[in-house]
Amino acid sequence: MQAKDPKVDGRKFVTDWIATRYHAPIDDMDQPLDLDAAIQYMQLNFLVGYEVAQDHGRPAWKHGDFFGDLFGARRQ
Repeated sequence: MQAKDPKVDGRKFVTDWIATRYHAPIDDMDQPLDLDAAIQYMQLNFLVGYEVAQDHGRPAWKHGDFFGDLFGARRQ
């Protein structure tokens, strides 16, 4: 996971945030928040969803895909 700022270890940041703040008493609006990054994240997620919705076929797991192997078998 790569952060926009090359001086920030994105994976460590997210792992630490989940371990110390996520659904904890300090998980509130007083914590640092990068609104520009939040906007980019929302735009990216919207565009991915939009592309999937515009496709004529249903989304499907690809054979040998990590997520398909992990989660896809539950649907069968």
